[in-house]
Amino acid sequence: MAYSVQSFDIIIGVPDSDIVISDLDMEFKVRKSINSDADSAEIIIWNLDEDTYKKLIQKAHPIYLYTKTGNSEPVLMFVGFLDKNHVIRRRIVVTKTNNEAAPPDIVTVLNLIESRIAYDNTYINENYREPVSAEQIINDCISAMGLGSVIIDSQIPEKIYSTFKAVGKPHCILTEICESIGLDVVIQNGIINIGSPRNDNSENDIPVFSLENSLEPQYQSDNEVLLIMQLRCDIYPNQLIKCNYEGLNGVYKVIEVNSEGFNFEASTTYITIGLK
Repeated sequence: MAYSVQSFDIIIGVPDSDIVISDLDMEFKVRKSINSDADSAEIIIWNLDEDTYKKLIQKAHPIYLYTKTGNSEPVLMFVGFLDKNHVIRRRIVVTKTNNEAAPPDIVTVLNLIESRIAYDNTYINENYREPVSAEQIINDCISAMGLGSVIIDSQIPEKIYSTFKAVGKPHCILTEICESIGLDVVIQNGIINIGSPRNDNSENDIPVFSLENSLEPQYQSDNEVLLIMQLRCDIYPNQLIKCNYEGLNGVYKVIEVNSEGFNFEASTTYITIGLK
């Protein structure tokens, strides 16, 4: 399997302005884990001008990382905010070729945490003293979270609570209600996805991996296997994927996804799946 060269854009939300950075050398590392409190990304930008840099480091605005190959449409890979626990690094690098110094490069390193912080501090305080449906509680939780995009790919089962107190973090109550009626909740890149969990007998639309689109699986332990492939932006933790390898066949849950890319080299995704 040959890796293809990927180009990618970074789009930053700035008041009254859209900044698109796409004509500079950039690299990124993105980590998404089922066991992580917050997914993270590191973005390195070469020779970013001072004005754009000053707008970029405004901590109140989300940073969007897109990947783009050839003439295809950009695909959203990560949405996050500057991590207050990491200092923004900006340094000058001088490279020597044949003992001659090349013009200095300015390297900017950004550390982002997943956009969960945009809703993790939200709060809901609803005391339903009369009968209320699970669907109504779900809608109220989604509204309290303040995220703009929701995808519901299954019909919400009918369930009526005689009374219910929805007090606390809305994403926690949303997950509680959905689990009680057999639905999964996945929040990625600021988008809420609600749907029925898939099983081994329901494999429609499940991504399929084999030696045609990845390398030979690497067993990390008795319970985990690592899959290495070209950059994939559509795989996320808790998702089910299908494996068609010799000795590894079936549907498995994704535990962790790590992706790294350079717009001047190949880009790669590493997927860790659980066997149990």
